[in-house]
Amino acid sequence: MLALLALLLPAAAPGAEELIVAADQGETVYPLWVESGTTVRFKLEGSWSMWHPQWEKVDYRGHTGFKKVDGHHLGALLGSVEGGKPFPVTDGLAYEPPRSGRLLLYPNRGNYRHLATTGSIRVTVHGGRVVSEPEAERLLGWDLNLLDTARTAGYMSEAEKDVVLFVNKARQNPALFAELYLTSKRTSSAAARECYSEMMSAEPRPVLEPSPVLFKAARDHASDMGRSGRTGHVGTDGSSLTQRVQRYGRWSRSISENCSYGFDDPLAIVLQLLIDDGVPSRGHRKNILRPESRTIGVSIQPHAGHRFNCVQDFAGEVEAN
Repeated sequence: MLALLALLLPAAAPGAEELIVAADQGETVYPLWVESGTTVRFKLEGSWSMWHPQWEKVDYRGHTGFKKVDGHHLGALLGSVEGGKPFPVTDGLAYEPPRSGRLLLYPNRGNYRHLATTGSIRVTVHGGRVVSEPEAERLLGWDLNLLDTARTAGYMSEAEKDVVLFVNKARQNPALFAELYLTSKRTSSAAARECYSEMMSAEPRPVLEPSPVLFKAARDHASDMGRSGRTGHVGTDGSSLTQRVQRYGRWSRSISENCSYGFDDPLAIVLQLLIDDGVPSRGHRKNILRPESRTIGVSIQPHAGHRFNCVQDFAGEVEAN
């Protein structure tokens, strides 16, 4: 999952790891495992600023004169353990993780995309240990040998492969997915709370295998919508999902399609579609969790109106023409 990796520097001292957090980055999962019941200590060096024409510049302590964003000061350095609540990271902080997992560090930029950001913070962490991605996934409860079905699909980008992985996580162990990835989202909307509750009690579904046929159909539609700036499931040539799939193959049992706009981050794409806020039928969530599906195609493309769009095509069995 290349999209989740970040820079890990040589340790500053025995038992310490140094991490770099840039002012312009989003939530980043570092390969540093922390255990519940222990104390993790932080030392900060460096500075950053985030500035908007209406605001004063701020450093990693945040804009204390501005309203809090997501419960924390805008510009503050935040940390969390996967699936846990964020906390402000300050110099000299001694933190006791409420759960075990990988450490996340990121600046609280809220939804403000037009902040002028400069600088970075060097964070020295005492009390964690470096883990490989497979080991961390295993410790969290995931079996990548079962779930990461698209990793060797040479026709897909790494981000598209990660979308398949997150979809398979949601299907194979809905409760663990909800605990790790939806816990912090529950307060964001009624749809998020509903999604969390539904997945905590949902039955497992079979994992999905990547399909070149569905990938080509998804790529056609994502590229078409991206160039035209349009949204929806009807192509500019009037094509439907089934017609796009039939260009390349045949399907049976079931077929469905999700379209996401505005994100190129794999987890953000899957969470947007699972939460499905603003869609009363929760059709996107139903498509991801549909028990009859066995195959998937994913394409992420630029979009003229929303920066990015991702198309997910699902089916039962698929054969190439």
